[in-house]
Amino acid sequence: MKKERFLLGLILPFIVLTVIPVLFLMISTINNPLLSKIVIMNMVLSSLDVLSFYGILTKIPANAKIRNKETRSYWKF
Repeated sequence: MKKERFLLGLILPFIVLTVIPVLFLMISTINNPLLSKIVIMNMVLSSLDVLSFYGILTKIPANAKIRNKETRSYWKF
């Protein structure tokens, strides 16, 4: 799979489950403590995804393809 597609699949759940609800809570007048707790919990639990995103973005060349085999990931040109 291409690097861009892998990065999108890695960061999209964080954006959908954390960033969008935070923006929604900031601009709306809804005060929902349960939603706030869920968003904060997801933010903490997905921190490794964000770190992985940054690592892949900076350490793997732009035109590389990423392969996953069990728990390991490899890249090649």
